[in-house]
Amino acid sequence: MARSVARSLALTLAVAGGWGCGSAYTCPDPIGPIVRDDCDVYQTRYEALKVELGVTFAGVGVGVDVGEQSIRDPSELLQVLKLQTMALCRDYNACRVKPGEYRARREAMDTRYAAIVALSEQLRAADDRATRRQLVASLVEVLRRPIAVEAAPAPTGKRRSPFRRETGVWFGGQNQPPMPDGRPKATPALAWWQPIESRGPRGPEVRISLRFRGPAAADDFAYATVPHGDGVVEARCPVRPIEPRADDPERAPQGHAACDFETLTAAPTTGRMTVDYRPGLTGERHRLGSVPLDPADRLPEAWLAYLPSPIGEEPIDHERPWLVVHRPERRDQNVTLRCAREGEPVGGPIRARAATRRLGPLTRYHIPLPISLPRSGAAVEAPGDLGPAAAAGAWSCRISALGAPVRTVTFELDGDGRPVMADEAAPKGGVAPGWWPLVPLR
Repeated sequence: MARSVARSLALTLAVAGGWGCGSAYTCPDPIGPIVRDDCDVYQTRYEALKVELGVTFAGVGVGVDVGEQSIRDPSELLQVLKLQTMALCRDYNACRVKPGEYRARREAMDTRYAAIVALSEQLRAADDRATRRQLVASLVEVLRRPIAVEAAPAPTGKRRSPFRRETGVWFGGQNQPPMPDGRPKATPALAWWQPIESRGPRGPEVRISLRFRGPAAADDFAYATVPHGDGVVEARCPVRPIEPRADDPERAPQGHAACDFETLTAAPTTGRMTVDYRPGLTGERHRLGSVPLDPADRLPEAWLAYLPSPIGEEPIDHERPWLVVHRPERRDQNVTLRCAREGEPVGGPIRARAATRRLGPLTRYHIPLPISLPRSGAAVEAPGDLGPAAAAGAWSCRISALGAPVRTVTFELDGDGRPVMADEAAPKGGVAPGWWPLVPLR
């Protein structure tokens, strides 16, 4: 069985390696002519590799432990890699990625798949627990590691930071929202949360991903409690610190925790989730706060996220605010934005970027504003951009989907280009998102 799966997987990898075997198409400038790729091949490759890993883990035993975690089934991590690969392919076919960039990222992902196959074969042949534990740790690290691309230098000669995404959460820079006062020693703030549904060996499972702003240590733990039936269920979540990288020296201290709720078969959509944090330094457990679980509660929210601009260049000369909202549309439903400052139109319509992961029935959209916040005396980034002083004042931005207005977001910017935050919208307790809330959080 294992040999048959391995042969099938090898064939799938070989077929997937034939980049460019598709239909010719001419994209609008600056992309130009492309040859569309067959994205379905990644689904086939994922299924073959999923079967291969299932055979491998069945052969080495269930519950191989890595640090504080017991790895039963790596298919969820593999599914994330599959979704990243398919999203990249679809973005390329939709003329959102240049052929050279697509080829480089595709090759990086193919290298990742090949490394997973090699580790799987070694793991299946391992005959002692110490070796299996080391190989499983390596496999999990390969699955979790961001896709790294050795990109050519930008035309400006700057370094590239390929892991940054326009729809990602970035902590750092000169325009981050304030942190709440009075946090306990060595305790970060809860910055973001995301429920994820997956299928484990015993059926559907629920994981809630937590992001933290502030220093985190490998011996810290988070605790997430959600409603379940007539009571509650709690998950104990090991914290993984996310260290600064050479290609993003301004990335602020942060941490990540994955909270597995094995007794839940679907992500909770009512009530609130409470989050506690226990720093290993003190051993004392502190309540950070609670957040709503109903996806509909995010529809009234609106945020400003400040990102480096251009998004992937280092060092950073400019930052740009992006408006972030949730909508019930499917991805890429032509969501656009038009803004006015002090009643006067600013620029033309701006198309939103859709996040690849949906929040239940909602899609998160990120929309760049025509505002450039230069550093070190630099000029604004592009013609039509407003500098900090020119951007100050009252803004009204109308969001449309398929040409029909759906919502208007209003906010005020100060002379530095940052939101004037109402007292009720300021971060409280231990909840401090990495984006500026334009409306009070519930």
